[in-house]
Amino acid sequence: MTDSTPQVSSRHMQTFLEVVDRLEAADCAAIRAAIPGAMLQAIHDHTSASWLPIEVNLEVTRIVAERLGPERAHNFFCDLLLAGFETPLLGSFAKGALRLAGTNPGFALKWVPKGFSLVFRNTGEWSTSDITATTGRLAVDGLPTIMASERLWLDSVASSLQALFKLTNKGGEIRVAEVDVSGGRATFRANWPA
Repeated sequence: MTDSTPQVSSRHMQTFLEVVDRLEAADCAAIRAAIPGAMLQAIHDHTSASWLPIEVNLEVTRIVAERLGPERAHNFFCDLLLAGFETPLLGSFAKGALRLAGTNPGFALKWVPKGFSLVFRNTGEWSTSDITATTGRLAVDGLPTIMASERLWLDSVASSLQALFKLTNKGGEIRVAEVDVSGGRATFRANWPA
């Protein structure tokens, strides 16, 4: 019998704490102090190939977003994905995707569903659509209510995906466009210059 509970990669959460540790000392200390001790221990104790309950990711995301405020949290989550691309979890995947995508954000967006499945498990199915020379749409269906109802988490996903524009050397924006909590669906719109 397989476990169908929503989960996050422990490697991702370890990277998350590494990015917290790069913050100014006061922010780092406040965030680490706000994370329950058992949760910190679980992140540290798990091997990089194991999985943690999604609540770990949601709680740490809330703590970071509340401490840093919208603008700094946006930058933090973008930096988190960039840091993730330097790990064994996403590194080879990112290099391959970027080799194919080059400077085309629309092509890079098409790789998001695969990347998401490396970080999260049992959290819905991602798809892309309406990709043009300057826009694209990402959607996740089957998103568990615990995640779909957490706006700070959804915003953190949009901020993380902003890293695609840095990696493709394009300016642009990704934002949450629509959320259907009861239907387990979230849609993100991406725009970038031609």
